[in-house]
Amino acid sequence: MSEIESADCKEFFDRLYEFVDGDQGALDQKQLSILEQHAVECSHCADAADVERHLRQLLRSACMNRAPEGLRAKLHARLEEISISDDQVSFSSSETVVYLRDN
Repeated sequence: MSEIESADCKEFFDRLYEFVDGDQGALDQKQLSILEQHAVECSHCADAADVERHLRQLLRSACMNRAPEGLRAKLHARLEEISISDDQVSFSSSETVVYLRDN
């Protein structure tokens, strides 16, 4: 990752995911501070970061819920009908797992 000295909206959006990830290590503290300062000064970029955080929270909470049994049964039945296979991907409906084959 290249070092940044200041951030404009393009730089902010180029690094939006790393910014929202925060302390995950993709940005050093100086880069994170520069992007934070830009978000303080630019409501458009601050809103974009808020939307990304909110979307991630919604996805996390949605993934915690188990699909209704009827939907699960329909999906399993449909997977049994479909056989997708090429050089790299095949589906196993008995376990509902995607297997990637090495070439």
